[in-house]
Amino acid sequence: MQEKKCIMAVDEGRKRVGIALTDESGQIAFPYKTVDKISALQTIISIIKEKHVKSIVIGLPFNVDGSKGFRYNETIQFAKALKKRSNLPIIGVDERYSTEEAKELMNEYPGKRVYDIDAIEAFIILKRFLNNEKTYSI
Repeated sequence: MQEKKCIMAVDEGRKRVGIALTDESGQIAFPYKTVDKISALQTIISIIKEKHVKSIVIGLPFNVDGSKGFRYNETIQFAKALKKRSNLPIIGVDERYSTEEAKELMNEYPGKRVYDIDAIEAFIILKRFLNNEKTYSI
């Protein structure tokens, strides 16, 4: 059995879920893909097996003032379902301003899009985790 090495980040939205991964060293993040919310859990489980994911980081929607955003409970429910299906540790990271940051990043590199905004947001969430920003247990 291959040792689990990668870390996955998830940006859970109402319609789509962005996914980012690290390399096998667990230190370099990159956007991976965006999937439909309806098939997200099943697809994520497949990616976990294929890429030998050892843990999952999920973006938590906080308001500007630090209070829980209106989608916080939905995101926690998704994270708990993912934890139950994957049997992996799930760590929450503040996703405030990740959409704006993703848009800025996409504007810096105009032209053909390899990844859409949801995967870029997951990448930003993963970078925040790798940069040792505050985390939350789920």
